[in-house]
Amino acid sequence: MTNDDVLNNIVGSTFWINSANIDFYQIQSDSNVPTKWTKIDGVLKSKYKNKIVKPINEYSINFGIKPELILENGYIVLRQYTHADIWVEKKGTKHLNALDKTWLRQFYPSDKILQNRDDCYLAQYKMYTQWIVDENIDIEIRSIPNSPFFVFPEIIKLNKIDIKLKHIYPKWIYFLIKKQDSMVKDGFFIIENNTPAFDIIIKDKDIIKMIVKEYSEK
Repeated sequence: MTNDDVLNNIVGSTFWINSANIDFYQIQSDSNVPTKWTKIDGVLKSKYKNKIVKPINEYSINFGIKPELILENGYIVLRQYTHADIWVEKKGTKHLNALDKTWLRQFYPSDKILQNRDDCYLAQYKMYTQWIVDENIDIEIRSIPNSPFFVFPEIIKLNKIDIKLKHIYPKWIYFLIKKQDSMVKDGFFIIENNTPAFDIIIKDKDIIKMIVKEYSEK
């Protein structure tokens, strides 16, 4: 496969390109993430075992950033941030190469054909939910206006963790990278560590109370 044939206008290694359709746990294995860091055991033995907002695995405990709690009128927002710089290189007028030098990358090529936007590059991606709400609940995913990511809005159903499973299954969040021509120098720009990525909106009043109480505890 040549770069001109790449699905969703993404440039990168063969593994990177093919990872659009690889199971998340196969990605972790192929990335040589320690097995103990991928299992649910690491979370259930950690300080988060009785928390509602949980990392999906021990890798997220070690390297991820817990979502920020934001109170809005009638609901709450859990705002997720990136935990590493993302280096973005423009490849001509069509392709984009985006790379974060993390052990387990924060995002992967999209397995869906997404709608193009005039204010975004053509490359289409998905990021996984490094933190989840450990309840049976529908959450709304929202893009953040000043973020370099355009996140496609959707409603995602979460389920309480089944402790009989070996892994917590993340959800995929689909996004494009916004055009930032003023930041581009010699074809490159950097999306810095700790950049707002996407919002999780929760409107269930009982869950809101529990999360607010949880975040207020030291």
